[in-house]
Amino acid sequence: LIGTYSYLGILICISQVVVFVATDLYHPRRGGDPMREFAAIVRGVAMNLLVVLAITSLYRGTTFSRNVILYNTMFSIIAFSLGHMIFRKSLERLRAKGYNTRNVLILGTGKSALRFIDTLTRHRIYGYRVVGLLGPRANANPAIRRQIVGSFRDLRKTARILTPDLVVYAMPADQERL
Repeated sequence: LIGTYSYLGILICISQVVVFVATDLYHPRRGGDPMREFAAIVRGVAMNLLVVLAITSLYRGTTFSRNVILYNTMFSIIAFSLGHMIFRKSLERLRAKGYNTRNVLILGTGKSALRFIDTLTRHRIYGYRVVGLLGPRANANPAIRRQIVGSFRDLRKTARILTPDLVVYAMPADQERL
């Protein structure tokens, strides 16, 4: 009995990994909604349940208890969700201390730049850190004026010095300037 169910356990583990890879659940995401992540876990485990039931229905050597498979499914949803939640909280703490962050250089000093900085500040779990802004000081909001590191002409030089991971265009939709 133990040997038979160990084969079932191996089948469930392998197929769960395949389903999670196929549904892109292992792709690292910065931020994101925890409820969407939970829904993706439920979908992935439910798809795996269908795969396991299909495979075990084709295997005529042994009949597996559907209760065992159902309990495993419920346990998997709980375990994966708790694991993701613990991992998310750990990342949030690490990123608050400055680890695993991405440096962002913002082009613009107006309202769009201020809104973008506010969003990043409210959602620290994203792990983005503003290293500077490029643009005119005259029109800049006083709250972000101290973060301005140069003008648009300084982009190449500033990018070499600050080595940002991302450059964000946060200016009005002026195609000529873009």
